[in-house]
Amino acid sequence: MVELRNSNSHGRRRPSLVVFFVATSMVLVGCTFSGGGFGSYLTEYLQMLVAQEAATTSKIALASPSMQIESPVSSRIILTPSPSSSPSSTPTTTPLPPPILSVKEVLSKFPAGFDETNNTLKSLVLHSSLPHQRAVKSAIGESASSTSQHEKTCTETCCRYTYYYNPSLENTTLLKTSSCKEIAEVRWGNLPVPPHYPTLTSKLSDKLLPCLADLNETLILQVDNNFVGRFFDQGWHDKLPVDYILVSGDGDRSPPSSWTRLLDENTTGANGANLLHWFGQNPETTHPKFHPMPIGLSQWDWQPAYVDLILQAWNHQDPFTSSSSLQHRPGSNIRSWTILVNFNTYEQGKRHGQYRRDVYNAFCDQNSNLTDSGNHYETLCVPVENVTSNAQYFSLLDPTTVQFAVSPRGQGWDCYRTWEYLYLGIVPIVPTNANFDPLWKQLGLPVVSVPDLTNRESIQEALRNFTSSSSAMNYIHNPPKYNSGHHKLFLGYWRKFILENAGRTPNTNGEYPMYHFETL
Repeated sequence: MVELRNSNSHGRRRPSLVVFFVATSMVLVGCTFSGGGFGSYLTEYLQMLVAQEAATTSKIALASPSMQIESPVSSRIILTPSPSSSPSSTPTTTPLPPPILSVKEVLSKFPAGFDETNNTLKSLVLHSSLPHQRAVKSAIGESASSTSQHEKTCTETCCRYTYYYNPSLENTTLLKTSSCKEIAEVRWGNLPVPPHYPTLTSKLSDKLLPCLADLNETLILQVDNNFVGRFFDQGWHDKLPVDYILVSGDGDRSPPSSWTRLLDENTTGANGANLLHWFGQNPETTHPKFHPMPIGLSQWDWQPAYVDLILQAWNHQDPFTSSSSLQHRPGSNIRSWTILVNFNTYEQGKRHGQYRRDVYNAFCDQNSNLTDSGNHYETLCVPVENVTSNAQYFSLLDPTTVQFAVSPRGQGWDCYRTWEYLYLGIVPIVPTNANFDPLWKQLGLPVVSVPDLTNRESIQEALRNFTSSSSAMNYIHNPPKYNSGHHKLFLGYWRKFILENAGRTPNTNGEYPMYHFETL
């Protein structure tokens, strides 16, 4: 007999790291880490802060035995790891990965103030891809850090810069909804970019077209989801003088399916352009040349900061195959599962409020039970109004205690929570959508797809099918052999995937040719 029980109990743990801001200097007090990686990552954030603020006399001291940072006029960064924090060079012989810290243990090391909106603190968690920004700045002459060869071609109205970039530098960079702008070489649309998430990708304009005319590669072009129809209606497909791959994203709307006809043959634009492939967030269609993309995390909120630092504390170990998760994962003799239910159920100016309330009630109604022979499901139902901080929220997302979490649709069909759960090793329970099937298949991560999240029988059947399916057997019973696609949740994978679909070939250093454009 399976029972779903309601529980409002959840742990709360206050961060132990205190941050003080005085004028242009910052002191971090009480910073202690169990390993060098996590501390080094915060050091990188501090380095970003120094570079962005351009403080000429700032000095940052990190009160930790494992590191010390000073930034005089040159913003020089000095990192002195302690002997105890140096990574071991001895290869592991155990067939199981090392255990990961619980999320609560990680959160206890976070700086106080992560839930505040202080812009200076936000610069500690710059969400864009620093390696790629460095490569672009080197190409256009703003940095001399790269040794790669660059090329520059200019017309009367624009310049094109050729540079070479290895996507593996972003293998630990989280996907955000605006990552599509980072991947693209040119973008079009008017959705704003947050100040703490700068992008160097130039906007498409008439002045930029001459620099595209002699491009002997397929262009990678991004269009905001909300403006895809307008992009085509305004004739940009006909204006483009080069074949292109479209990456549509950033925005809740789905790209209009009517324009997928341009993916078919004999739809060459007036200037010779062909739409060769389309990658899109929140898809509402299927097509052999249309590929769905994750929306990832929000570039406007604190999700990336928390998830990024939790993964860094885990040394980017795959939580789906972690030994810490294994001891809590149901096996042949343990069939107890915990399902987290925590999402907005009120309108608050958003669509689908009633639907989300119905989903919540389907899991948390005290008057009915789920039954499934051999399994026990306990629901951890936590109303969002009971969660008063991001730290408290993320303390719930612990793969050592929670196996599943419910993720109904958001403003669009996709939802940030789905990707929070997958990043942290929790199986999302999502509404079935055939347009997402190619994405779930590509990622190869455990996902429970439910035809009707408001119906308990539908939920029960989907859970039973998941736990008994051959594809889930290794994940449940033999995790060391589980072929997890967790690495496909990061920017490096998607940049490489799209570059290869654009026909780009890497050099012997794994660097792909890319292009940056500037108008004059």
